[in-house]
Amino acid sequence: GREGGCGGASVVMERQVVTSGGKWVARAGGGAERCGEAGRELRAAGAQYAVVGVIGCQSGGKSTLLNELFGTRFPVLDTKVHGRRQTTQGIWLAYAEAAGRDRAQHPLVVLDVEGTDSRERGEGARTFESCSTLFVLTICDVIFLNIWFHDLGRYQASNFELLQLVFAEARALRRSKPTSSAGSAATANAFDKSRGERANLVIVVRDVENDVDLAEIRTAVTTDIAHVWRRSQSPSDASTGALEDHFDLHLVVLPHKIYCEHEFEQSVRKVRDAMFFGGEKASGISTLPPNPIVQTRDCCKIVPLDAFERIASMLWTAVADQIKGCDGTQDECS
Repeated sequence: GREGGCGGASVVMERQVVTSGGKWVARAGGGAERCGEAGRELRAAGAQYAVVGVIGCQSGGKSTLLNELFGTRFPVLDTKVHGRRQTTQGIWLAYAEAAGRDRAQHPLVVLDVEGTDSRERGEGARTFESCSTLFVLTICDVIFLNIWFHDLGRYQASNFELLQLVFAEARALRRSKPTSSAGSAATANAFDKSRGERANLVIVVRDVENDVDLAEIRTAVTTDIAHVWRRSQSPSDASTGALEDHFDLHLVVLPHKIYCEHEFEQSVRKVRDAMFFGGEKASGISTLPPNPIVQTRDCCKIVPLDAFERIASMLWTAVADQIKGCDGTQDECS
């Protein structure tokens, strides 16, 4: 195990839990209990913890975002050495703690999900993306969608194609939980009931120019999201509710990490504080609400933290079986 990180965060181990081939990687002993002293602290949280994850295109800085926000050390792309290529494969996990408004440590499970639209994934991308998206939707309290500022207004480049998949899976999840078996259905319900009716979907717009107004970006993103929501609807979705029934939407804008490094670090620190202290800490760069969106004391799970990986593996299997049953595939998500 390892302790450290930034912003008062204590982080323990980053490891791959789902391979690029869609196989769950079991760990002897289960998870947090194998993380030494910090693991014992995390286990003491019992069922009071939050799950956060990130989705978005390949090489978009998703792992960097998680590392900056939560003090994790997920592998990141070094373009000078490797050029533009896939770095995160499958799904990676870390356990972390972050100090909140009450100065207490809030236990977190942090999920780093393989980027979409990768050359390496090829034609099998759609199946894995569907599996990982449904998995994240079912298990996460907070979902970050990472997009580039210069891609706003472009459907595929801006990741709104992925957002349409997110919305479609959310509708499907509301219609029926993964039901490959009674046990799998119970597993999905355990996570979903502990999260509540809505997940927090945080749209993170990267490399925003200094003279751009947050309200202008909010208008553009809100318009695009409403359009994507309509596109994701099918005739059977009449009873699945409105967008607001599925998600609490938030917007965060960040400057360029390389060319505006100091401003980027300051903005990330404000966003991190806003997540645990409330949105007034990040006025001007986010629409995060006044109250913290990561409040583990109000996020009591049915599944205790030391059983998280074991139950999550069952959920992954249920999700994979459901997706394969829908599209007829046998690989990439099993």
